Amino acid sequence: MELWRKNKKLIAITSLIALLPMVAGVLLWKELPNTIATHFGFGNVPNGWSGKEAAVFGIPLFCLIAHLLCAFAVPSQPKGKNMNGKAYKMLLLLCPGASLVCGVSIYGYALSWNVNIEMCVKVFLVCVLLFVGYSCFASVYRK
Repeated sequence: MELWRKNKKLIAITSLIALLPMVAGVLLWKELPNTIATHFGFGNVPNGWSGKEAAVFGIPLFCLIAHLLCAFAVPSQPKGKNMNGKAYKMLLLLCPGASLVCGVSIYGYALSWNVNIEMCVKVFLVCVLLFVGYSCFASVYRK
């Protein structure tokens, strides 16, 4: 419980970041088609579609719920009580980051922007893996 109490401000900020795609979707509402591609395969080819409401409200809300679940449930677990503060902060950035990547990808495709969805996802994953790798290396190197 200590971790989430120490990071209340970060949890609030990252929760708002997770909802930014919803705000963008509301602002772009009139321009968005009624059916929006929400799942993509290789080569930016859509292979799953949702209604406008599900794409604009459902995905960011799902990311927010996952974010809050991670923020409060993980530290309450026995192993989570000893979690490193940097690892917890990284955990708090995952779902909002994923929400932003999904929003850019989905709205970009729906509005015919020239968005390379594969590249967005790869850059996000590389950033996550670099941070995790650096954190692991730094903690092992310190010992």
